[in-house]
Amino acid sequence: MKKICVLTAVILNLALLKPVSFALDGKLIKERPDFEGASILLIEPRNTSSILSFFKIGGIEEVDLFAEVMATFMVEYYKDFDSRKFAEKVLEGGISEFDKFSRYANPKQQKNEDESMEGYFYGIGTALGQKTEEGENFIVVNSVMDGSPAMKAGIQSGDYLISISSDGDKNHAVSADDLSIDETVGLIRGKENSKVYLKIRRKDKELEFIITRKEVKVAFLEGKSLKPGIGYARLREFRGKTTPNDFVVLVSSLQVNGARVLILDLRNNPGGWLAWAVKINNLFRVNDSRLPIVILKRKTKNEVMNGDATTAGKLKNLRVILLVNYGSASASEIVAAYLKNYCNALVIGKTTFGKGVGQSVFNLVSGGKLIVTSFEYFVGEKEIKVHEIGVKPDIEVDNIKEDKTDKQLQRAIEEAEKILNIK
Repeated sequence: MKKICVLTAVILNLALLKPVSFALDGKLIKERPDFEGASILLIEPRNTSSILSFFKIGGIEEVDLFAEVMATFMVEYYKDFDSRKFAEKVLEGGISEFDKFSRYANPKQQKNEDESMEGYFYGIGTALGQKTEEGENFIVVNSVMDGSPAMKAGIQSGDYLISISSDGDKNHAVSADDLSIDETVGLIRGKENSKVYLKIRRKDKELEFIITRKEVKVAFLEGKSLKPGIGYARLREFRGKTTPNDFVVLVSSLQVNGARVLILDLRNNPGGWLAWAVKINNLFRVNDSRLPIVILKRKTKNEVMNGDATTAGKLKNLRVILLVNYGSASASEIVAAYLKNYCNALVIGKTTFGKGVGQSVFNLVSGGKLIVTSFEYFVGEKEIKVHEIGVKPDIEVDNIKEDKTDKQLQRAIEEAEKILNIK
């Protein structure tokens, strides 16, 4: 066993710590558009040193299996390949195949995601998605941010990416057909004032762009007064350093302007930081601040999150109407389930996605991070289950694509008027 463990250590060191001149050049296909980045229900990163020492002591057979496969490929594959890229591809594909919410992120991918969680990065300001036509996957521009370098250059929603060069030289362009969204993001982002080359297809035309990267700030939150007594806040994702504080400032300003009913729009909000969902729920809570907002059930222990007593109930005098749909997931569902069941909120729209599990982020010794589904969450003291169930609306309203009217928002305004007794 000792010999096998030594082999394991050597192979893993070669594959993940010291890239050797072997060459190969994958990633989880996103099921939703993304602003050159990704989002899941996350908690703070941790290190893997204690876990790694456990495996080294135990000589786990599964680790030796990986080493054996790695060693065989390194010796027998018919041409040279980059052993680190090989290991990363195996991890990326294998982990996400085992659990669709868990994955490995190499250092560059994780840097992109860290920037996205913070709410700013150097790029061009496009929201990317993946579209399948006749069995083939294409990277497509779902939307372009107002005032962004992409908008100024003329990139439009619906454009298909054909090829990309991260250094702005068309002669160095690589085909987008071979790229995942994360890999595409890695090429589009870069240093401030550097250039990126894009070749796109728009209907029957092919167009070329050289765009200068600038700082892009993602607006996670927006709001306005809709009618007397009715405020509206749209929360796109639970990201950004200041989002909970920004939310308080926005909603408080709506209250100053006379809002007594808040329409909180969580449609197509895929989630983000768990702590932000807890903070927002805590603002509306009407029960004892010592009671749980969410309970995380792990393999070995449970964790209770109940919010900050100093801000508990700060916005409890507002009546809340929630807008949700199938694109509302994870942290959005924690907010929707809690406000519906404990804060007398009215939920309008369609049943949410049903992602009731969350991920922990582990910093790997070799660089990169491992995102592992490590808990299932249950909402409030009643321990309401969300996973694979979702949050059902009190009033089901569907928005039909062919009809440009936002029937869900329209119905929310009608219900708000009823609450205010406006005829």
